Amino acid sequence: MILENLLFIKFINSFGLPMKTFQKTKYFYFIFLLSSSVAFAQPFKFGWITDLHIGSKNADADLLAVVNDINLKKEVSFVVATGDISESGKAEDLKNAKQILDKLNVPYYIIPGNHDTKWSESGAKVFSELWNDDKFILNFSNTLLVGLNTGISWRGGGGHVTPEDLHWLDSLFSTVPEEKEILFFVHHQLDKEVDNWFRVTNILAKKNVKEIFAGHGHSNRVYNFNGLPGVMGRSTLTAKGKSWGYTLVDDQVDSLFFFEITNDSLYKKWNSIGKQNSIDYSQVDSTDFENYSANILWQKDLQSTLVAPVTTYEKKIIAATKKGILFCFDETGTQLWKTDLGASIFSKPAVTNNIVIVGTMKGDLFTVDISTGHVIQVIGIDEAITSPIATMEID
Repeated sequence: MILENLLFIKFINSFGLPMKTFQKTKYFYFIFLLSSSVAFAQPFKFGWITDLHIGSKNADADLLAVVNDINLKKEVSFVVATGDISESGKAEDLKNAKQILDKLNVPYYIIPGNHDTKWSESGAKVFSELWNDDKFILNFSNTLLVGLNTGISWRGGGGHVTPEDLHWLDSLFSTVPEEKEILFFVHHQLDKEVDNWFRVTNILAKKNVKEIFAGHGHSNRVYNFNGLPGVMGRSTLTAKGKSWGYTLVDDQVDSLFFFEITNDSLYKKWNSIGKQNSIDYSQVDSTDFENYSANILWQKDLQSTLVAPVTTYEKKIIAATKKGILFCFDETGTQLWKTDLGASIFSKPAVTNNIVIVGTMKGDLFTVDISTGHVIQVIGIDEAITSPIATMEID
């Protein structure tokens, strides 16, 4: 306490204030010093790994080498992993990846990539169960780090950000002070690789985003995402005669520095960006990208992802959302009813004899009255129902 008071006194005297004033108001200055330490971020370093592809040949050995190397670097405060954690989204490969990543001596933050979602037998459910979510938030040294999933369940290599995550991101950013520095992490580049990239960048551009980090391409590259600065990082994999590797990010007060680390332990700088660089961004109108060849009679925003295709039956339209909400509309777009089935729906429902049949990822088979939306019966299958429901007449 004596040493701390001496430090406070030295700080106060640099402003030419008398000791008596300090003694009377030292509590005020203590608060001032605390707030100053929060307002002015301290430099820090973190490891950035991406495209681990556990399940492919030698990928686990490469990741273990990366983890061991990071553990030797005491300056690393945490690690961020930006997707394609597994080769094919298998639960066993994700669990193997987690066992290796858990050997890190520092915290790590993780998001999935398209390889974790497009072939996932669980609809990417296992990923969220293993790591408690498919996105993250980290406040560190007055910098906000945000990671968001761009992988699409059971859809190809491209990216998409769900309506739920767009709403989450917009709500989060509405609470962030204008001056707070933000580092943003995704798997896909925020360009044509993500079909609704502009919805994300329109949100990011409202705040003090210093860099957008992406994986997906397995190489170190510098990007400009419609005026926002971005980088792509190399894979952890050994490939084309190159060693395993990762990126060390050095976040300084006025700049970000990027170093490639491989088995030679050298810090090879490959990019830097000044934080004072001006951002030239214009909000993007979605109509510039969403073109339809047919006339739109009506549309509904369900505020949820649709993995299952819609079903039609006698001038009625059935839509089942990933959240587990079953909607029924008539041909004019009027909502007739909605029913919450309490579990994600990935398979296309079927309708026969005015009964809607729906399967859930939880393993329940529902029958629902198409006139009222009331559940008629639930049959437990105890296995995720992923295929489209089919019906047939039996004599």
